[in-house]
Amino acid sequence: MMRQKIFTLSAMAALLFLAVGCTNDDGVQENGKGDSGKNEEAVAIFESKAPTTETSQDVTRTSITHQVSKGATAYWSPRDCIWVEEDDKSINKSAPATRLDGNPIKGDKSQEEKDAMFKLTRGKYTQPGHKIRYTGTGSINGKSPRKVTIAGTQTQDKPNNADHIGRDGDCGVAVAKEDIHRKYNFTLQHKASYLCFMPYIKDAGLANNIFLTKIVVTSNKNNIAGEYGFDDNGLTGPGALKQITLATKGSGKIEVPWNIANDNFYQVDRPGFSIVDYAHGITYSAFQGFLTFINF
Repeated sequence: MMRQKIFTLSAMAALLFLAVGCTNDDGVQENGKGDSGKNEEAVAIFESKAPTTETSQDVTRTSITHQVSKGATAYWSPRDCIWVEEDDKSINKSAPATRLDGNPIKGDKSQEEKDAMFKLTRGKYTQPGHKIRYTGTGSINGKSPRKVTIAGTQTQDKPNNADHIGRDGDCGVAVAKEDIHRKYNFTLQHKASYLCFMPYIKDAGLANNIFLTKIVVTSNKNNIAGEYGFDDNGLTGPGALKQITLATKGSGKIEVPWNIANDNFYQVDRPGFSIVDYAHGITYSAFQGFLTFINF
């Protein structure tokens, strides 16, 4: 059969972060204006520090790269902000992330961007610990500390690049602890799940003519996308969608043969689902097809 001959998928669905909770958050007030971080004196500094040894459960930032059998490496992205609860329980938005030396985050996935510094220029922070939320970035997410949308349509522009997860539903919480320098340190605990697909083709003769165009994941039971509430424990509410489409380079093609070592594709999902179906859109020369694989 065509499916067996040309296509083998290592669908390593790395469900990296599965924790989720439901609590009432009605008492939270929020200041959504955010800090610009420019020409304003910081009243508090919050710093995210990477673990010394990193595993899939430790990944603490908002863009990731992954290698087979080597786990995930994560980085903060430009325009990332956090929400911090101040002494009176209201929540303020930070200025965009910078490197620890104060220089801008470039998004180059360098060693310096595994950690980040966030300035707060309003509010009062005198407690030994302060609660933190991260609700993503982009045109939809990151606007409120109490809402996260896991996108039903996600786009990854090129293989092994997860820069889209911040806008597609990545989220997390933490408690920042004050250090001896009067700064607050935290490690983000992610509250979404992430599927890592690593497709490859066994037949080298066919590989040059086959290109991945999309991956469709369908839950057979629970919703896995849509708008959710968000509190200090993570995502709340039922969501609205049972299917997520990950477009690879939009409606175009990935212009290289598939390679399991390099061609990783990432999808953000709601934690807690188990049985899904998944399908893969492909192009073969001038013909476009769609292969379906059942019972993931």
